[in-house]
Amino acid sequence: MLILPYLIITFTTKMKVGILIYNNCSLWAVSGATEILLRANRAQKHYYPNTLKKHFHIDYVSAGKEEIKTHYQFPIQTNTSIFENKTYDIVYIPGTDTNPLAALKENNEAIEWIHKQHELNALIISNCTGSFFIASSGIINNKVATTHWFMAGLFEKSYPDIQLNSNKLIVDNGQTILSGGASSFQNLMIYIIEKFMGHQIALGVSKLYLIDMNKGNQLTYSILNMQKEHNDQSILKAQEYIEANITAKLNLNDISNEVSLSKRTLLRRFKQATGVTPLVYIQKLKVEKAKHILETENKLFEEVVFDIGYEDANAFRKLFVKHTGITPSVYKRRFNMYLVN
Repeated sequence: MLILPYLIITFTTKMKVGILIYNNCSLWAVSGATEILLRANRAQKHYYPNTLKKHFHIDYVSAGKEEIKTHYQFPIQTNTSIFENKTYDIVYIPGTDTNPLAALKENNEAIEWIHKQHELNALIISNCTGSFFIASSGIINNKVATTHWFMAGLFEKSYPDIQLNSNKLIVDNGQTILSGGASSFQNLMIYIIEKFMGHQIALGVSKLYLIDMNKGNQLTYSILNMQKEHNDQSILKAQEYIEANITAKLNLNDISNEVSLSKRTLLRRFKQATGVTPLVYIQKLKVEKAKHILETENKLFEEVVFDIGYEDANAFRKLFVKHTGITPSVYKRRFNMYLVN
């Protein structure tokens, strides 16, 4: 008779999850994550009906004392706040569609709360631009992070002491786990379920919601975010020239002559302004052009290569894989408007 209480204490574990709710946070990332975790609780009962088990208990934790409204000014009801001194096993920070730096300014106390929860050994996880909250709390300094690919440049400028790898869908630093794009909360929750409930439960939930457990990066889903947030007018002119002539066989001489800079100066200033060399910029643009053709036209890959001004199909195929994470044929099957309808 003394064994049962011991077993309950040891194996029946309520995983307390605090979801931070702040103004303009993503309703989708909040409600979607909630449903996936609660579905995992139900799956536990289905797969292991006679076993003492872990389950997720979720609180919506308000970042303020007033009513919180998510994206599109949609109100959301919270059941506790950061001022009530509760502790959590997992703290989840959803992203926002607004400027994350503006969101941070409005939530200084929430950032302090995240840091405190981390000190109390909570696992801190984020989706999309929720990474800015984690970064601002100081708990991932000198560590690796990911965020939405569209905000990668802003993140790098804001947190130079953090190593950003925005190609990664999920980055696990042990006591912090960050996920990339807006919909990556799905993969993040499956990752959390597998971590705490095991592979079978995670697989069952992923199948139910059609979530790809093997999705590993954001490259396939990103659109080239051309870096133009700089004040170098000559480099802006170079970028415009490259974009206008992307199907031509461009070389450094053509570009330097167009903007009246020496090749050496062009290389230095282009890299300084955009973060990449002119060659890499050209390659990315050609890949983006190829993606558009593969999405909208029913052409052979060799025809696509010709259309973008490339000569070696095998070389461009390798380049395409490098920048998207998948082959052109797989990309076409997945995204071509004629094949997916």
